[in-house]
Amino acid sequence: MNQCPKCKNVLNNDEKASGKCFLCGATFESNLPQNTIKENNYNKNTIAKIIRTIAIVILILGTIGSFASSFHDVYGRKEFSFASFIIPETITAISGIVFLGLSEVINLLQEINNKLK
Repeated sequence: MNQCPKCKNVLNNDEKASGKCFLCGATFESNLPQNTIKENNYNKNTIAKIIRTIAIVILILGTIGSFASSFHDVYGRKEFSFASFIIPETITAISGIVFLGLSEVINLLQEINNKLK
């Protein structure tokens, strides 16, 4: 339908989409598809997944390494030293959290990009 059924005015795309003639106010059924906005369902960014996996590996292996390096030989016996555990564990936790934060920033940027499309 290119003309208004009442006043025979040529309809523009906005009038066709709304189903109403802006000149005379007559209503008609829109012949344009109702959902003109594409809904894109993107998965999470692959790079963000990789960085998140690296962060989890850093946290797990760093904790195991900190625990293993905290045992010292004292007079023929292995003893646990909390100070030798907490210092590398703190560095491990900070590194892992930074990587997790970076992956979350990438995910948020991907969501913003998806909404803009």
